Amino acid sequence: MGVKNISDCNQPLGNTGVKKCFNDIGIIRAILFAPINKTYTTASLAALKTALQAGVLENNPYNRIYPLQNIVLPTDNSSEPTSQTFAGDNSTVFTGQGFYNFKFQWVEGGLCLALALLRGNSRNRGFFLVDSYGQLWGQNAGTDLIKPFVGNSYTDKPKLSVGSDAVTAYTTNLSWDPIQITGPDNLAFVNFNIENGGGLNYLTNQLSGLLDVNINQSAARAGGVLKVGAKTACGTVNLFDDYAAALAVVGAWRAKTTTGGLPIAITSVAQDATNLGWTVTLDTADPNYSATAGAVQIGLAGPATLAALGTPVVGYESNFLAQ
Repeated sequence: MGVKNISDCNQPLGNTGVKKCFNDIGIIRAILFAPINKTYTTASLAALKTALQAGVLENNPYNRIYPLQNIVLPTDNSSEPTSQTFAGDNSTVFTGQGFYNFKFQWVEGGLCLALALLRGNSRNRGFFLVDSYGQLWGQNAGTDLIKPFVGNSYTDKPKLSVGSDAVTAYTTNLSWDPIQITGPDNLAFVNFNIENGGGLNYLTNQLSGLLDVNINQSAARAGGVLKVGAKTACGTVNLFDDYAAALAVVGAWRAKTTTGGLPIAITSVAQDATNLGWTVTLDTADPNYSATAGAVQIGLAGPATLAALGTPVVGYESNFLAQ
């Protein structure tokens, strides 16, 4: 018989019975930007938490999860259903659902967070939504798998405060096709209140994004000996205060050539209490090493590598400084 010329005119509604326990999407309190189409296990809450935490600390920035936490004000700017009205009899036919368009405002993180998000403007991004009930929402990706929604992301320029009755407004926008929520079997969620998962507190306070670290030169380079410091929080907090010994190990640092990004071996790292930083000594016998000024670059190891150190340094990623 086949399916040619078979209409869907008599498609029934879904059954409307309601149980005492039903699913509900709460107020959006956080967004986890994630790689498009990457799947995460839901075999157990512990396994999902491990996968999400590994995603936040991923060394490769293109495979990383970027949390936007502590949203204080979500605003729904979604379009209404589209329709056509006929002048002849004034009848209306609905032609589409319209897109979800949400604006999300945060306070914690302020300008530093806004500047980080502005780098990804006008791009399609994958994202999970975290609601006020402690649930993570995404798309069904098969048995025991969940994947992010996909939509367009745009962060606004800061809306400067004009009086004492309001703070400067930092906002980011998401627009996505509602079929990802309303389509049959498209929607998936995980309730973090089960299995002692920590609920909303875990999703918004313990699953935190990385902090940018700025590597600075604290003294002139002398051959293969580099004197560097590391500051975060827009350059105001020195990591030496908390991680002087933890970062005084070879595995905490990476060196590479400025041209081509080839690795350069590091022979030793020591604390530099005078300059509140570290002395990093390169292997001058390494074929990639060059004595030319600016030919080498130095930076911290990747976030996952730092977290795996003997004394873990968790939650940081640095730039590379040319020397």
